Amino acid sequence: MFRLTKSRFPFTIFLTIFISINKTEAPCRQPFTASFRFSRIRKTSPAWNSLQNRGLSFHLCEKNMNVSDSEMAIHLNKLNVDFDGQPVLKDLSLSVFHGDKVTLTGPSGSGKSTVLRCILGLVMPDSGTITILGEPVTRHNIWQKRRHIAYVAQEPDLGTGSVKEVIETPFSYRANAGLRDNLARLPEIMERFNLPQPLLDKQITRLSGGEKQRIALTIAILLDRPIVLLDEASSALDVKNKQAVADYFRQAQNTTVLSVAHDSEWLGFATRVVDMKEIHQM
Repeated sequence: MFRLTKSRFPFTIFLTIFISINKTEAPCRQPFTASFRFSRIRKTSPAWNSLQNRGLSFHLCEKNMNVSDSEMAIHLNKLNVDFDGQPVLKDLSLSVFHGDKVTLTGPSGSGKSTVLRCILGLVMPDSGTITILGEPVTRHNIWQKRRHIAYVAQEPDLGTGSVKEVIETPFSYRANAGLRDNLARLPEIMERFNLPQPLLDKQITRLSGGEKQRIALTIAILLDRPIVLLDEASSALDVKNKQAVADYFRQAQNTTVLSVAHDSEWLGFATRVVDMKEIHQM
């Protein structure tokens, strides 16, 4: 059984993995639907007041809702994952609809990042099913499903070379050759993310953590995937840049975003916030 609890793959290698490698199976058979209506996040906290002022609703799982597979970008049904005999995910069910901006929150160890790795096929659930874009995921089609997903980690390892070279590398792969024209959007995205053009000539290893995160996000956007998974991908950003990234994805109506985050600035971007601790208590 294949297990990864912490990924350190370079971002460009991740892109290759999503396209060409089929090593793990995330079995899928029957669909399951969940909606979200409530959370016990403390309503007296400053974070709660800030989020309420933004008009954000918190949600928890209800298991009696009938929705067709075609309405869902990601569909998880009763996932169970144990690491070293300790349960990380227990009967977890979650549906993310097309265009949703869903954020997973909860204490460390509650399984937030594990959910993303299960969707990517990097962790195989002990039981449960996964459906992506209306089709069950199997060992035979996981590589095809990864073509629909972009992933950005908290600490993206972008390799070496200039920023320009790092950004262009994924488009040198045969599977992404048809997307090369998307590089024409690079100046616009860099401007939106407050990244100066001279940064393109800088060595990627000399960038700050926040700059690396924004470059990784830029690559993910240019790859034009319908599903974007973000694992604390804005943690190194200041409020201004975090807001710029959140605004971009909020306006991307056709992009489904499933993110992991804790801070109120990012939570305010979500259309739905799912508390992992509350789901596990149901």
